[in-house]
Amino acid sequence: TIVETLREFPDLISLSGELPPVIPFELGSVLEFESLFKDFEDVSIIWHSPAVNVSIHGDILQFDVVSTVAAEKWPEEVLHDWVSRRRHWPDDDLVREVTKLPCQLVHKPRRMPSGEVPDDKEMRLTFTFAENLMAQRRSRSQQIVYLIAKSMFYKHLKLDISGQHFSSYFLKTTMMWMLEETTPREWETHKDRPDVMIRRLFEMLLGYLNRRYLPYFFI
Repeated sequence: TIVETLREFPDLISLSGELPPVIPFELGSVLEFESLFKDFEDVSIIWHSPAVNVSIHGDILQFDVVSTVAAEKWPEEVLHDWVSRRRHWPDDDLVREVTKLPCQLVHKPRRMPSGEVPDDKEMRLTFTFAENLMAQRRSRSQQIVYLIAKSMFYKHLKLDISGQHFSSYFLKTTMMWMLEETTPREWETHKDRPDVMIRRLFEMLLGYLNRRYLPYFFI
């Protein structure tokens, strides 16, 4: 069963009760990837560039697999701008740790206006390892706020807006911006009132949606 399979890999389960967002591995081909799940029943594998979505037994276990090209270090301009940004979070020690982690290139051409052909060779930078480490270093009250907000998102807000998928990554990115802009004193003041910070998080998200602009956290 799925539960028995997961018990064989207890280190993959984070303190929040979720699978970590990044589990690196190498595969030689699409057939090799699909063969990983040949012994599972009720498996759905859907290819959506750049990700492959795998669902086992409906939505009991669902995850994405993305092919990436690893970069040994961050681009200099990105590194300088991100390190020198004024912020309340992450602190200097965590910033140094984060910037030692690799970033990746993902084949994902930008969306083009109707009638225009996207550049097939275009790739984008992704900082998933950095996001993972920073998520692990959030305080307990910050973890509670995000987990409750994420549960609310999936129950009430995960829907199509104007025919486009409303990604949970919007919520994750908004949470990172809120952490950067909120002082430790504010978190301490409201540590027993997660509803206050959850409201602030969704108000920020609503503001980004109204402006139709949510800046990427690292660039």
